[in-house]
Amino acid sequence: MNILVLHNVEDLGRARRSTLDYIFSFERYQPGHTYHYQKITDPPPAAVVAAQWDAVILESTSLGIVTIRPRELYMRLRDRWDFLKDERIVKIAFPQDDANCGGLMDDWFSDWGFQFVYSVRAPEHWPVLYPRSSRTARFLPCLSGYVDDNSLPELKAFAKPWAKRERLIGQRVTMYPPRGGRQGRLKGLIAEAVKAAAQVRGLKADISTDTSDTFFGDAWYDFLGDCKFALGTEGGLSLHDPYGEIADRIAEFNVTNPGATFDEIEAACFPGLDGLHVFSGFSPRVLEAAVCQSSQVLVEGQYLGALEPGVHYLCLKQDLSNLDAVLDGLADEPAAQARITACNETLVENPKFRFSTLAAEVLKGIGSEAPAGRKAVPFDSSAARRGYVAALAGEARAEGFRWPQLGDRVGAQVARQQLPQSLREAAPARVSISAKVQVLASEIGAMRSSAAEGSPASILLATLGDVANALDTALAASPLEPMPASFETAIASITAAFDRLQFEPPEDESASSLATVLSMLGMGSVSRLLEEVSDLEPEGEVARFIAAISADRDALLGLASRLAPIEGPRFDADEIARLRALDELVIRTEATGLAPVFRQLAQGERAERLLQTLEADGHLSRLILALANAQKETEGLVTRLAPGSGDDFSAEEVGKIQRLSAFLTSRQGRALNRFMALFGRNWFV
Repeated sequence: MNILVLHNVEDLGRARRSTLDYIFSFERYQPGHTYHYQKITDPPPAAVVAAQWDAVILESTSLGIVTIRPRELYMRLRDRWDFLKDERIVKIAFPQDDANCGGLMDDWFSDWGFQFVYSVRAPEHWPVLYPRSSRTARFLPCLSGYVDDNSLPELKAFAKPWAKRERLIGQRVTMYPPRGGRQGRLKGLIAEAVKAAAQVRGLKADISTDTSDTFFGDAWYDFLGDCKFALGTEGGLSLHDPYGEIADRIAEFNVTNPGATFDEIEAACFPGLDGLHVFSGFSPRVLEAAVCQSSQVLVEGQYLGALEPGVHYLCLKQDLSNLDAVLDGLADEPAAQARITACNETLVENPKFRFSTLAAEVLKGIGSEAPAGRKAVPFDSSAARRGYVAALAGEARAEGFRWPQLGDRVGAQVARQQLPQSLREAAPARVSISAKVQVLASEIGAMRSSAAEGSPASILLATLGDVANALDTALAASPLEPMPASFETAIASITAAFDRLQFEPPEDESASSLATVLSMLGMGSVSRLLEEVSDLEPEGEVARFIAAISADRDALLGLASRLAPIEGPRFDADEIARLRALDELVIRTEATGLAPVFRQLAQGERAERLLQTLEADGHLSRLILALANAQKETEGLVTRLAPGSGDDFSAEEVGKIQRLSAFLTSRQGRALNRFMALFGRNWFV
């Protein structure tokens, strides 16, 4: 079967092992099928849309998009996957934080016709959270985490001998925001209270609710394996907010009331609603601590009915009334070791808490719902990988990214979504380079296709494209095989050389212009100006305009005078007036069109005659607008042409203005003809 697994993990390389184990458990323990993984907020490539899927699994992180605001963005992200509505596709969901926006999940499951929903909530809560889909889908109990058979030997290795553990008690928890109610905040408040009490006694407590102290990857298990005791609670929330309306009210309230307390937020946003439902759940942290052989201190709770206080854990009252007694109990090593043994037998060695058991159940369910007699169609994973790169590049290009930033962005995105090497994928560094090369080949190919055959621009683009395509072919030939270090280094060096190219295809997608080629070679400072004037006749009105300026330097105010002070760094009053007029002429023209030009140039008999040559869409107006549009590319025009403050220019400002002055004055008359003669019209045909 072809099985699509959707998640929303931003960086698989930094995710906790428990998260990865959940996502990849189905393939790990039920092989023999074709599995494809993708982050749900990334665009689906064409090969994925066109594939024949037998099942789709939405892991809990993918369902978290229901909390995205504005709501329209969530709907757009969800709806671009609506090809999965096909009733022949078996759909399975694993929701977790469903007390917030669970109504949106319910609508999603019902509208798409999900067949299975694996819920971490108690069965009596299913109709409350899912009034629609609970009537049509099969709801089954599950946990938010399991023991991974494959990872178990490695995880047990993190457990240090008791005497070598440096931390007495430890934990990392998040202080859940008010939208979770008091139950959501319980674990954070308990953590801070236990930490404070332990510190008063001088005990080695490494407990934190600060997100900057989060452990990533296997560092989390290394931490647990160094703790003699692990603090924990049942998970869950106590505020039912099916469509996120309470969360929205809280967000609006916090804007005008930053620093408000929980009680103040409750009174303003959800009075009387907290605690009407308590959606508790079994935390996978309990399993992780058991695997790493930490003796557990747990806040009183149900714990699936599998754990007994005193036998499996030290029980801490929610009101902290027995906190001193619990801290005293940390000194009893024999009792702590006995609880570790009991948790190992009840949790770690119990098949009920294994990913392999869950995967077998899920695949059995898929088989029971899959249409009989449906002909198998192989999934083209290679096309999907390349299509994923192309889809990311298209999205980034629409956001304004261009090479080399475009390649860097896509390469990094693909590397962050790289599967573990145990699941057939190559190293992230190689995948990143391969993606960048593919994007580069595509970008050059797009411009090459519109270049006039035989033109210098076409020849240059063809040469660059051939090199990029050769690299792309070499990398795509064996994407999963180890690559010799020397070859990988060579490809990285060539890719870095390509990164020195700076190009942005013009809006008309034409690659036959000198501007595109100059921009690719890092000469963007003049490319757009040349694009505007490249096809003008050297003896036409532009040349006459420049000649007029040369003949009478006072005709056009600021353009006729030098743009740096005549003496020293200080402009006199007349010079400042002229520069401000030029500022109006050149800089503001970009936004306002030619109206300021007419106002500013309407002075003097010679200026009046020049104005008569201006046409709204003529060559002369195009030149002026080109200068305006080039303001950010010609250094001096980045800033105003009057001093940034007061009447004095800084040394840096003087340098910039002098370079701008040279740019404008040295290219009068002779400059335009020199450009045309140097590059020739053969560049553009």
